[in-house]
Amino acid sequence: MEDKGFTVSFDAATGVATLTMAMPGKVNKINADFGNGFIAAFAEIQAMPGLKGIIIASGHKDFCAGADIDFIYGQRDADALYAMVNELHAGFRALETCASRSWRCSPAPPSVAATRSPWHATAIAVDHPRRSSSACPR
Repeated sequence: MEDKGFTVSFDAATGVATLTMAMPGKVNKINADFGNGFIAAFAEIQAMPGLKGIIIASGHKDFCAGADIDFIYGQRDADALYAMVNELHAGFRALETCASRSWRCSPAPPSVAATRSPWHATAIAVDHPRRSSSACPR
C-alpha cells in the first residue's frame, strides 16, 4: 500500500510490518495528509494476519520535523483543527496499545522508536507489561 506519503510492507516469514513515511518535500511534517495517511496505513497493518511487530521508518534523512506550522497557521476553524488533532492522537494511541491487544496472553515485544541525525541519536523503548493470566483463556 502507498497512500499520501506512507508505504506499508509486510514480511510474512518474520511477521514484521514496515511503515515508511515519505511525505512530499524534504521532511515529514505532521499535517492533515500525515494524519490521514498514518491512520489508513496503521489500519492496514492492524488487519495483517500473523503480525508480530511494526517498524516505523522514514524515507527522508530525518524522521519527522514535527507539526507543519504553515498548515496550522492557515487553519481558521479551531473546532476542525481540534477534531483533526484528536483523530491523530487516537491513531497514535492505537499504535501505543496495539501490542497489548494483539499479544494479550504473552509478554508483548517492546516498541522501539529511534532517530539518528548528524547532531544526535535518540532511542526510546517502551516495554508493554504482561497482562494478568486471568485475562488469558485456558
